[in-house]
Amino acid sequence: MLRFAGIAVGAVVIALAGLIVIQRHILRWRAERLLADVRDLELGKSTWADAQRIMMHWGAWGHYDGSCTPQRCSYRIRLQGIECPPCVHDPSEALTLWATRDAFIEGDLEVVDGVVWGKDFVVVLNVSGGPFRDEYGYGLLASARTVWRTAEFNRYRSAGHPDYVVGHPGACEGCKSVYSKFTPFADPAEVRGLMDFNLDCLTRLFQCKDQIDIMPSVWRQVLAEDVALKAARKANPRSVYPPTASPEFLGRDRDNVVRAVVFSTRIDERGEDPRTIATFRLDRRLKRADFWDEKSLAGQESPRDITSVGESDKGRLISPGRKVILAFDTPYQVVPARSIDLSDFDVLPFNDENLAAVLRGMSLDIFPPKTYRYP
Repeated sequence: MLRFAGIAVGAVVIALAGLIVIQRHILRWRAERLLADVRDLELGKSTWADAQRIMMHWGAWGHYDGSCTPQRCSYRIRLQGIECPPCVHDPSEALTLWATRDAFIEGDLEVVDGVVWGKDFVVVLNVSGGPFRDEYGYGLLASARTVWRTAEFNRYRSAGHPDYVVGHPGACEGCKSVYSKFTPFADPAEVRGLMDFNLDCLTRLFQCKDQIDIMPSVWRQVLAEDVALKAARKANPRSVYPPTASPEFLGRDRDNVVRAVVFSTRIDERGEDPRTIATFRLDRRLKRADFWDEKSLAGQESPRDITSVGESDKGRLISPGRKVILAFDTPYQVVPARSIDLSDFDVLPFNDENLAAVLRGMSLDIFPPKTYRYP
């Protein structure tokens, strides 16, 4: 009877292990096809019909909240692995040999006015702890997401590529994470690279443990940019800011654009990082900026170079009375006062060329105002 019981237990363990392995291969097969479907969508070009084909194919795993119409639809597809609590929470179990037990995959798409303007892919793996007490389990997270405006990511990390960013959270307790974020106007070839996931992590014998395992090309770029940023800051102890983007980019990307008149400018040289203090008076709204009235001044410390408006005064601060184009995000809080804090803003000389480029960019911003995909 003991021998029979031992054989029965062994058979159950082998069957369970086999089931888990088969399930993981099925999950990987589905995840690879979902990733291919999402990557093949081209932002700004793929249509409602393209989105419908994906929704029909993945209907068993997909859902949406509210209504889903060509005017606006957010569709989410979720794939979940079979949970195995003993394999995650008790490293002494023999099944730990089959490594990562828990896996969650999500693919999203978003349609606005009959065109696909958003797509995301997310992988979450539970990494089991080791046999020793100080080897705790944690989550391994990798994501590639579309953002409508760059206010949703750290622009200071994207100086060389203003339409996308790669990075990892500074504080991620109980997890390791890597991400890429990109606007719908990023180069499609670059977007494919930013959505490069290693789904071998779902089936390999020994579990993936680090960011380079799950999103290798993005993680290598993160490390390279970290090194470059540290070198730049070492060479110049002052804060490293990205250059002012093109007028068309600013017109499309920033929440607000106005024509303003310079009220005052000065250099504050106190401290190690001199700042430009600038204030402006509203002259004409070009894009939103409803919170700013003609009676209020706006501005604040600016990290931007607001010099070199013309060859005659190149290198000097913009003189009061000059007209400029200001592009800026909506402040988190607007308090009625004499002066409005614009925080981070970009300033351009006002001329016909810059105005035409800004207006071209504004025509491309078809997204809901004051709305971020991931606030």
